Amino acid sequence: MASMKLGRPTRRSVLLGAAGAVATGGKFFNTDTPKQAVLYIPYEDSPLRLKRRLNLQKTTGAASIRFEFDFPSLADDRALLALERLRAEGGFRLVVIDTLTRAMGKVDQNDQVAIGLVVGQLQRWAIEHDVCLILVDHHKKPGPTVDDLVSDVMGATSKTAAADAVIGLYRKRGQRDATLKLTGRDIEERELSVDFEKDTGTWVLRGDADQVVNGERNQQLINALQVLGQATHRELCEVTDQHRGHAFDRLQELVARGIVERMEGQPIRFALAKGVTVKFAGGEG
Repeated sequence: MASMKLGRPTRRSVLLGAAGAVATGGKFFNTDTPKQAVLYIPYEDSPLRLKRRLNLQKTTGAASIRFEFDFPSLADDRALLALERLRAEGGFRLVVIDTLTRAMGKVDQNDQVAIGLVVGQLQRWAIEHDVCLILVDHHKKPGPTVDDLVSDVMGATSKTAAADAVIGLYRKRGQRDATLKLTGRDIEERELSVDFEKDTGTWVLRGDADQVVNGERNQQLINALQVLGQATHRELCEVTDQHRGHAFDRLQELVARGIVERMEGQPIRFALAKGVTVKFAGGEG
C-alpha cells in the first residue's frame, strides 16, 4: 500500500519510476531491482500523459510495462478474474493500481466491510501467485499528520489492514524535497529523505531523513559562524531559526568533532575552529 500527498505529476513520477526500474532491471532509490514484467492499471491518467512521463524519465524498458486503461472496478466480480487472466498471459510480478479510491468505483470510501473485502481478496491473490501488488491512494485532506502512516490514508482503515507494508510520501507545498515513510510486518520502520528532480521527472534518495536534516542544520550553524565570526547560542538560533535545545545539541556535537570551538568568557560564544573549510552548498566543512 502506497499513500501520497502529492499532485498528480509527482505521484505519477514515483510510480513510473518504480515500474520502469523493475521493467528494465534498473535501480529505484539506489536499490537494484530484478527485471520482471509489470502490469500498470492507471484509473486517473491518460495514455498521452503516461507516455510523456516515460519519455522524460528515459524509460527504455517501456515495452515490458503493460498498461490497462479500460479495467473494471475492483468491486466488480470480473476484476479479479481479469487480473488473473492478465497475469497468466504476461507473467507479471509487479502490479500497480493507481488509485484505489478511483478503482473502487461507486463504493463508499468509508465502508469498512466493502473495502476490506476487496483488499483482502487482492492480498490473497497476490500471495497465491507471488505478485508484488502496489495499491496507491491519497492522504486525507486537508493534509497528513505524518504521526500515523496507516491512519493518514484517505477513507476506511480497512484499506491498510491487509497490507504487508505501508509507504507514505510527504511533501510540503512548494518544496522539492520530501519524506518517504515506511512501515510493515517484515520491514524496519524508516523515514527517508528524497528529492524530486524536475528535469528528469524522477525521485532521488538522499539518505535517512534524520541524518539529512541534522546535516543541513549543522551546515546552517557553520555557515552562520563563517559570517558572524563569533556568536552566542542565542544569536545562532535567531540567525538560523532553529529550536534552541536542538541547536545547542548540534553545537556540542560540532565542538566534539573539532569543527567549532567554544570560546572562554561570558556569555559563552562559539567560533569555527582554525583550519575549518566552509562549503556553503555542500556538506559540513
